[in-house]
Amino acid sequence: MTKISGIGFHHAGLASADLERSLKFYIDGLGGRLMRSWGEGKDRIVMVDMGGGAVLEIFANGAAAPEQNGRFIHFAFQVDSPDEAYGAALCAGATSHMEPQDMELPSELPCLIRVAFVKGPDGEILEFIHQK
Repeated sequence: MTKISGIGFHHAGLASADLERSLKFYIDGLGGRLMRSWGEGKDRIVMVDMGGGAVLEIFANGAAAPEQNGRFIHFAFQVDSPDEAYGAALCAGATSHMEPQDMELPSELPCLIRVAFVKGPDGEILEFIHQK
C-alpha cells in the first residue's frame, strides 16, 4: 500500500551537452519515440518515450550542468536481448562499460539475468537487462 495516492514513476531527466547528438542516439540509435518538446536553443527540452514506461526528459545546455548525478548511478532498460541492445548502442555512438554477460543475483530467490552496460553521449551509464 502506497502512502501517496496514484504515485508512479514518470521520467528521468538528463542534461545533455549536445541535444541533437542525444536525440540521434536515443531515437535513431536505440529506437525511442519523440513524445513532445518545448523551448528553443539552450532552453529546449525534449521528452523521449523509450518504451515499457521508461521516459527520458532531455535538457539542452547540459554543458553548464554539474557533472555529478547525485545518487542515481545508471538508467536501466528492460530488453529482450541485452546483446542486441548493446550492439545497437555501440553502433549509435555509445562506449562499452561492461560487455553482455549472464549473472545470478545473490538474492533470497534465484534470479538469473543477462546484462550489459554502455556509456551514452554525455557519459550517462545505461544498463540493458533481461531476466531469464
